[in-house]
Amino acid sequence: MDIYTFWVFHTHGIIIHLISTVQRCLKHTLSTGENPCFYRFCR
Repeated sequence: MDIYTFWVFHTHGIIIHLISTVQRCLKHTLSTGENPCFYRFCR
């Protein structure tokens, strides 16, 4: 595996992780009305 392929797969995994984290935060915010995740991220 060359470095480019590794980089693409690694970055792809990070992006998917970030998206799933944001989706969890949004669901939590919508269901409870509070926003702990974005508070933690944006501080």
